[in-house]
Amino acid sequence: MPNRTEVLRAVIDSIVEMKPEIDTSIFGEDTKLYADGAAGQTAGLDSMDALELVTVLEQRFDLELSEEVDIANIQTLGHVVDAVQLSLGAGAHGEP
Repeated sequence: MPNRTEVLRAVIDSIVEMKPEIDTSIFGEDTKLYADGAAGQTAGLDSMDALELVTVLEQRFDLELSEEVDIANIQTLGHVVDAVQLSLGAGAHGEP
């Protein structure tokens, strides 16, 4: 199973593939997914981009997001990493 840093790198790489114009050089786990007008670095995604990101990550890691993941509460790159790791762990144990 990939470690947290590897998953974060894959998430950032996936965003770059989707939106190559975004400067990801200062992205970290606290980076917000959505541009909501608040201060701080954001990935500038909209809801359709977020769905595409989920699809890309499911393909990249050969998984389906766990039913335990509440996609509506995923707001930062760290939350995305948590969701991927939870789903990878569930799959590793034979759970749906």
